[in-house]
Amino acid sequence: MCYTIIRGDNVTIGERIKEARKAAKMTQQELSHKMNVSFTLISQYERGIRKPKIETLWRMAEAIGVPKNYFFSNYYDYDGGTSDAIRDFKKNTVEVNAYDGMISILAAMYGGFEERVITGKVGSVSIDIFGKDDTAFYLNYEHIIELLDIVQSTLKPIIKKLTADQSLSDIIKAHQDYFDNPDNFTPEEIALSEKVMKKLRNNKG
Repeated sequence: MCYTIIRGDNVTIGERIKEARKAAKMTQQELSHKMNVSFTLISQYERGIRKPKIETLWRMAEAIGVPKNYFFSNYYDYDGGTSDAIRDFKKNTVEVNAYDGMISILAAMYGGFEERVITGKVGSVSIDIFGKDDTAFYLNYEHIIELLDIVQSTLKPIIKKLTADQSLSDIIKAHQDYFDNPDNFTPEEIALSEKVMKKLRNNKG
């Protein structure tokens, strides 16, 4: 299969998705059907409205028929080298994880989360619903990003206050000293620890 290649550091994940899909001569509906998701979700990914998880991008690459690293490098190749695009993707991954974490917090607070697909005669849309029954409510992407900004600005001064008298090097040394001293553990605990450490060493080998 022949692909038109986009090169450059400013190419977004959404543009790469759209490029690969069109090169494979697939419509958004066809790609969404292969991935078992709403075609509106594919459209949102391509337009940058929503950011796909790493696992979603891997599934998408498989559905389109391109290697997984297609979305993570400046060039459509197999070298796996470090590039600005890969570093940008890692930064994007942190943002995606924060977004997903905010959804998890809201779901725990309000007793549930559902990504509901609403389908009409001329299209469909995927919306995020939190809570249950009469207490359920809807938040869009911008709402959740705003909540993330509030959480981050609120937590930073609290964490600074909590750790004001903390010396990280002293804490690391205290933990190291504790686990270096056999007197802090029973013979059974030491035996179990040695067994686990041996297994870890064997797995690395």
